[in-house]
Amino acid sequence: MTDTIDALESLIKSSGWRMLSDICRKEWTERERTGRRNALNDSDDKRALDKLRQITAAQEAVEWVLSLPSEEIARLRRQEQASKAETAPVSMSRRGWL
Repeated sequence: MTDTIDALESLIKSSGWRMLSDICRKEWTERERTGRRNALNDSDDKRALDKLRQITAAQEAVEWVLSLPSEEIARLRRQEQASKAETAPVSMSRRGWL
């Protein structure tokens, strides 16, 4: 697990990842703006609403992909902490086992 965490941390700290993230966000912002403008100019309300839904779904997908490494690091760390807590030695108090 620590190898995966190290690899993901190296990924998000790399200049290539930052460049990719910046390019994706810039490109997405331009496409989103164009898509919303097209949807707002559509005379068919249902079709316009469908376009806005597609834009929202695409935006969520882009954000999901860009946040995936950070979220996976957090998940793996929680999993490591949980497994450490399970294997922690049980101590005995004056009243018995804890």
